[in-house]
Amino acid sequence: MVTNIFKSTKSDEFYIQTADKYYFPGDNIKGNIIFDVSKPVPTRHIIVSLESIIEVGGRSTPVFSPQSVFVAKGPEEGKVYELEAMRHSFPFKITIPSSCSLKIPSSLKIKDIVKVAYRLTAIHNRNFTLEKARIATPKIINILEMIDVHEEDYLKTYHDSKEFALTGETREVKVSTIIAKRAAVKRM
Repeated sequence: MVTNIFKSTKSDEFYIQTADKYYFPGDNIKGNIIFDVSKPVPTRHIIVSLESIIEVGGRSTPVFSPQSVFVAKGPEEGKVYELEAMRHSFPFKITIPSSCSLKIPSSLKIKDIVKVAYRLTAIHNRNFTLEKARIATPKIINILEMIDVHEEDYLKTYHDSKEFALTGETREVKVSTIIAKRAAVKRM
């Protein structure tokens, strides 16, 4: 639920509904922007955008450029219109980028070390151009990598060994491991 600073009556509901819990690169995210308004509200447009971010050690970078689609706009391009007082449902479809050159990593968070996140954001742009006059609501989505455990890289036997000294010892100990297949599946 989002509260608008320009209203004195009850707050309106503004949120994103999606059909699926997980998505893969190249999938279409389909859903609805739900906007339940208690009184007519001036509207320029409503958009939904898909953003990505990788954070490592406090530094962040996008995985791909943000994408946006209009889900509602007035009959005259760029002009303000009144959105009636009622429950509105605006359907949308936005595609997750996918290509051979762009490997999209799975959603992931490991404490404060690394984070890979994808977010849909719905924005209601009113008749003002000020940032404060906009209402935005985010929704985190989970994207999973396409992994085929029958690919050659996963069929190889993985060997690893390390030598290190245990605490309080002067001699090194050798630890070896052999793993037949390598793949990790993350539960959400």
